[in-house]
Amino acid sequence: MNTLIRPWGLSPKSLTYLLAPYRITTTTLATLAPISSGVSGGAISTPMDSTHIPSASTSLQPLGTSTQVMVTSTITRPQISASVRPLRHISMMMCGRNQEYAHQATRWLKSIILMLTAKYSKAAFDYHLWVIWDDAAEDILKHQFLRLQNLSSRLENENSRSLTMSFFNVRALEAKYGKAVNLFARCAMVPLMQHELLPPYIKEIQLFGADEVVVDDLDLVWEEAKRMGWDGTKLLACAEECVEPRSTCGFYNKRKMNRFGHNGLASGSTMFGIENMRKHDFSGWLAGALKKYRVIDNGDQDFMNIYAREHPEHVSLLQCNADVRTDAGCDIEAMPPIVLHGNRQTFSSTKKGIPQWRAFGKRVDALFELLETKGPKELPGTSLWDGVGEQTRRGLMNTLIRPWGLSPKSLTYLLAPYRITTTTLATLAPISSGVSGGAISTPMDSTHIPSAST
Repeated sequence: MNTLIRPWGLSPKSLTYLLAPYRITTTTLATLAPISSGVSGGAISTPMDSTHIPSASTSLQPLGTSTQVMVTSTITRPQISASVRPLRHISMMMCGRNQEYAHQATRWLKSIILMLTAKYSKAAFDYHLWVIWDDAAEDILKHQFLRLQNLSSRLENENSRSLTMSFFNVRALEAKYGKAVNLFARCAMVPLMQHELLPPYIKEIQLFGADEVVVDDLDLVWEEAKRMGWDGTKLLACAEECVEPRSTCGFYNKRKMNRFGHNGLASGSTMFGIENMRKHDFSGWLAGALKKYRVIDNGDQDFMNIYAREHPEHVSLLQCNADVRTDAGCDIEAMPPIVLHGNRQTFSSTKKGIPQWRAFGKRVDALFELLETKGPKELPGTSLWDGVGEQTRRGLMNTLIRPWGLSPKSLTYLLAPYRITTTTLATLAPISSGVSGGAISTPMDSTHIPSAST
């Protein structure tokens, strides 16, 4: 018995539990047309929403590669609650055996579970988490993630939203791309390759790193993204590297060669249009870009900026409160944070960490312990950001570099230096799958990046 992997459980006593997500019950099974002996079609004909699982006739082969995708394990758990909510997809990437980073990844998942409680959300959507990791990260994280998954399952009975999980290993990407997967850092390029791992029915996804904490309802990110141009035609949406002062702040102030817009784009909490990545052959573009661009300082983030510079009609902004960092210059008094990003190890318990961010992390752990022991009704406040308390909040806010501001509500402002507006984007000639050329053709001055053809 000691060799049997925990946690343990029993299967449900009927199919009703498994069929719940598909809006079908055992009562209606008898009325369905007979199922053919082939693999196409099937009894389940009407999925919950547009993110449904395809029939068996749909290939799960990743785009542009013959490499077999290795799914190390998958948890599939249907929704228990009587209400049926649409599904949104999020992903998290973790590689290596760094125990400090693993602890932060576990805290990130705790913040997701807290966010999904009825106390801290509007309960408009359920979520599916796709975890992408290597063997080392799986070894140190899998047991803890499964334990938290089981807790989340129990919380559904208290009107919390559901969270399901699936796991992918990066081996398939390493087989295709080799060392390019680890450009800049271990697994650093995986965010730009994840569409080759994910199933074809996923249209869009929000990616997180292990060093982030979700402090408010993620539905707010999607709502604000739609107001800022995320309309189903985009391939990429992310926050600016910094907001204020314009054109003189942040990493890309000194690395203008790979910068998009005034301040560049940041890769934290990025939203990807998975369907559009396949439609526009982003894999082909990336393969060409990996060969063409040799001066890459910041891994996937540099390639996001280069792609945005070449194809701005495929890009929209996220407001800065979706990726709050110490140097983001985001006015979180005007728009409270949704995601805190502890880049440069600000959440770390080592000397590299910032005491106020460490204190915030410990409050998150304490709130989660309260959730485990007493349930969601005992959680303080109306969000995680509210629940940590005024002193903890104010301490973190004091570490945020000023001046503060907010990002523009559309790309028009950022595109002005290139003599192009969002109105004219629709008139552009079709973009080729290669890296040459691009929509931006004439920069205004020497402080802005030339197009790839220059």
